[in-house]
Amino acid sequence: MNEFTNSLVMLSHAVFGVFANLALVWLYAEALNASKNNLKRVKLATYHVVVWITLTFVVGGFWYIGYYGYDKGILLKSGLANIHKFFTETKEHIFFIVLILSYYLPFITLRHDLSQNEQAKKAALVLTMVVGLLVFYVEGAGAIIAQGVKAALMLGVR
Repeated sequence: MNEFTNSLVMLSHAVFGVFANLALVWLYAEALNASKNNLKRVKLATYHVVVWITLTFVVGGFWYIGYYGYDKGILLKSGLANIHKFFTETKEHIFFIVLILSYYLPFITLRHDLSQNEQAKKAALVLTMVVGLLVFYVEGAGAIIAQGVKAALMLGVR
């Protein structure tokens, strides 16, 4: 892949993560105000969460398998090896938790009427908040990793 395609893949991965978090905020707001009038929007927001999380996973996995090895090598050769050791390792594990939890959301929001079932509503709100916070962390960790690679390259590490 050329430089432009690499950047496009990496950017789309980050953008899909941002869209996932926006969908999570949307879902949280809809679930918080659950009524008969917005149950279709709850379902639509849930679908958006699952789609954006899945796209983030697929594109990020493509990047990780095909190209992250180069970035990892650069980080490990530089004085910034701890960026990989902490942020990449935690990001790898946390993202799978995000994936599993986000796939659980439809079991709550699509099977229960959140306007009538207070326990389902609370579960949806807590789960949405947890996934949102984890996605926020994963996004931040990705930014730190990318900036670490850039810093290492600016220092002349190859």
